[in-house]
Amino acid sequence: MRSFASALGVRCTHCHAGPTAGSLEGVDFATDELEPKKVARAMWKMTDAINGKLLPATGRSSLTQVRCVTCHRGVTDPEPIEAILARAVAESGTAAAVEHYKELRQEYYGTGAYDFSAGTLLAVAEKLAQEKQDADGAITLVRLNLEYDPAAAASYLLLG
Repeated sequence: MRSFASALGVRCTHCHAGPTAGSLEGVDFATDELEPKKVARAMWKMTDAINGKLLPATGRSSLTQVRCVTCHRGVTDPEPIEAILARAVAESGTAAAVEHYKELRQEYYGTGAYDFSAGTLLAVAEKLAQEKQDADGAITLVRLNLEYDPAAAASYLLLG
């Protein structure tokens, strides 16, 4: 169970009903009343199907097993950072997306939870420029990228 909790960056009481304070006293481990536990059971069945049926169907002999951490990487919702930023731009604007990126980077940089490589912000910026016709927003994200990675040649190319 610790590996599940660690993979999702949660404590036991995320899935198990009971007090949320530091103690596990009074926690009902058997009940399935909480929605996250129901989801966890479905996800467990999904990984069993992937590992037991789908991966062997590839015909390869050396198979890496899928586990919770494969997708979750320490976060409860394994959404790619590009999607998070695109939604932030759509809902609250580029400035809010920049702040959200900085918060995520502050909390998760180096953990593997999100891809903070130069290409991530550039992908969102390129989408803004092409699909949304938002050149100013795209430029803002490229400049943010340059703050963290001033040697990223692709940033200069996109600015041009």
